[in-house]
Amino acid sequence: MKPNEQVRNNNQILSDLLIWIKASSIRPEPGLLIIFLTLFIIYNCGASNHKNFEEENNDTLTVISEPVREPLRYSYGINLGGYFANHATANYYNGSGRNSLEATITRQHTYNRIRESLGYDFELPGEPHQYLPQNMRYNSSMLVGVFGNLHFNSISLLVDFNYVSLRLQDQFMLRILTGEPGLIGHDLRRFSIQGTEERMDIKVGLQQIFSLEDRQVHPYIEAGFNMINTRVKENRVEIAGISYSILNLTDTRYGFRDDGISFGVYGGGGVRMDVGESYAVVVGGLANYANINLGDYDSFNLHFSIFIRLYLTMGGELSGAD
Repeated sequence: MKPNEQVRNNNQILSDLLIWIKASSIRPEPGLLIIFLTLFIIYNCGASNHKNFEEENNDTLTVISEPVREPLRYSYGINLGGYFANHATANYYNGSGRNSLEATITRQHTYNRIRESLGYDFELPGEPHQYLPQNMRYNSSMLVGVFGNLHFNSISLLVDFNYVSLRLQDQFMLRILTGEPGLIGHDLRRFSIQGTEERMDIKVGLQQIFSLEDRQVHPYIEAGFNMINTRVKENRVEIAGISYSILNLTDTRYGFRDDGISFGVYGGGGVRMDVGESYAVVVGGLANYANINLGDYDSFNLHFSIFIRLYLTMGGELSGAD
């Protein structure tokens, strides 16, 4: 039966019912009558809808398909750039603390060697803050590394590993005891003090690409956590053409490390330029807020880097849909 015919039949039944009630002089309560009519209409409408649903299901073939799962994709490449370390830890190499310039050059065999090369006796002029540098600074350095992305549409998980070798150099003073009169204040000479430090930086974070339709250049931002492993390589002075290590002898002998692993957070951004379907070049920069585990220095400071990332592959398939 068609839906319109069903409705007409329901109306006819309702009309006959009302005529019968009027003719039989029955006076039902108005509330009961309203409830009865409401239930009657709801039942018939439900039956009609159910019938229509069944007819529609009989006439229509419904195909249920599983959602298509996008395959996980990955990318990887190399980093090249510049690293600008915060100078807060640079005075670790100034000849005070564990790596003491005074302890080194006053050691008898070292003193004799320096005296021979200078041709005169010598001494440290005054207090350490008077003859040692107080504002050493790291040189800007080149960073190299590798990275990998695991892509989830426009967001990806980024793992980034970089290596940087930091160098710093300043000067300290010695008083040369020539014994000649009238040279007080003119017997001070400056010599070089140097340090070398390595840092290995591992970053784990999320990267958001803002894809621009029909364009090859896309901005991005990224943020996450990082771990920095710091290692002191050298701390030396050069006097009269001869280089002397001022690293603590006990630390060197027994392998004690006055450095190590520290943690921080980072954030940055840049632009990615697609080169075909498989390659890309990224120009970007980031700021790293971290402490450096070096001697007694434990404060958090900002470190900066700029870089070029070269994608050696873009969107390699890690796993496909079943």
